[in-house]
Amino acid sequence: MKIAITLGELRHAIEMGGSWAADMHRHLLDLYSEVEVHGGKLPVAIQTQAVKRYRAIIARGLFETGGRILAGLPGQKGKQGRMKQPEGRNLLERLEICEDAVLRFITSEQVPFANNDAERPVRMPKVHARISGRFKTSEMARGLCKMRGYIVSCKMNDISAYESIKMVVQGQTPEFIKARLSSDVR
Repeated sequence: MKIAITLGELRHAIEMGGSWAADMHRHLLDLYSEVEVHGGKLPVAIQTQAVKRYRAIIARGLFETGGRILAGLPGQKGKQGRMKQPEGRNLLERLEICEDAVLRFITSEQVPFANNDAERPVRMPKVHARISGRFKTSEMARGLCKMRGYIVSCKMNDISAYESIKMVVQGQTPEFIKARLSSDVR
């Protein structure tokens, strides 16, 4: 399941008047600070309290946005199907459904607070596709993704984009890639 919950979405819900969203935004940022203080993972007692607070904010949000919304009440005439959700309600429901995934950063050192590093290489092809409409071939899209992934990996290993491209042109392989390739062979 893809999780698309961002602090930006919470900020938008805050602008639309959701006090629950302001509390959730503050709670997640406070948890992030706590994780940093505790070196990447919260103690179990603090995790338990964090989950209780998370659920309390969601419960309050559900109450603020009108409780559970049902599709067409019995005897109701007119439009059929699901009624329009109040502003921010879909975000609130995703936060409820994806609780484990949203709070995973407090229980695992390997899970970052935000997925910006993972999203960054994908943004370029998406922008290109929006501007030009599409890539001419799927190979071109894959090539751009490979190139962006290589450059981002080099940057994460303190090699500038310029240096990483220069190494490719000269037929050189960065040391971190050589080390990874040799460990994969074993």
